[in-house]
Amino acid sequence: MLGVDDRVVVIESPTLSHLPDSTKIDVSLIRSDGSVQHDGIDAINYFPYHYEIPVIEGEPVTSVSISVSVDADKVLVGENKQFSAANRQLVLQAVKGVSLRNTYWKAEDLSGRGIPPTVETTLAFNNENLLSGNAGCNLYRSVYSSASVFIEIDKPILTRRRCSSPVMYHENRYLVLLTSAERFSIDEEGDLSIYVAERENPLKFSPLTYQDTRLSMDLK
Repeated sequence: MLGVDDRVVVIESPTLSHLPDSTKIDVSLIRSDGSVQHDGIDAINYFPYHYEIPVIEGEPVTSVSISVSVDADKVLVGENKQFSAANRQLVLQAVKGVSLRNTYWKAEDLSGRGIPPTVETTLAFNNENLLSGNAGCNLYRSVYSSASVFIEIDKPILTRRRCSSPVMYHENRYLVLLTSAERFSIDEEGDLSIYVAERENPLKFSPLTYQDTRLSMDLK
């Protein structure tokens, strides 16, 4: 019988640090006699993740495949067709997804709370996984990573302006929510929703032109 280490599949993602709790993770194990065993993973809270193949009498597992779904839509897959104790790595790749690069947005709602009427909050996804915008008072920039519908945003760097208390409250809340981003979608009208950890309602954005985004970042 194989030892525990010999039954571990090392699951990796090139861009993500974890998967949100809302995902469904299915595992298919194919044995040398062609039989298939199905299993699931409750959560992947970090990468690389070590998945232990269940102990069942029979032929050894020679192939492992994993699919990750959101709302019954398959978004990530990975397969190792030559699994062995010496070849345990499985890399998840995007099935489909919309690229956010070179897109520009204006915030319309923050997880169920609107935007102060005198405040404009913008978000620009640039090349090379960089993002920037106007948070309401200060300009900000950060880096992000994405795979299919999943997105992670690092803590941003800010300018050091001071504005009124309501505006600063809005800005702080926006940035806290933005850096809690887990996945996104773009609807048929072209509006962007960014879903954040432990929030039922997403951040909502409408499309903005590049020129208007640049104007929003003019602090003169």
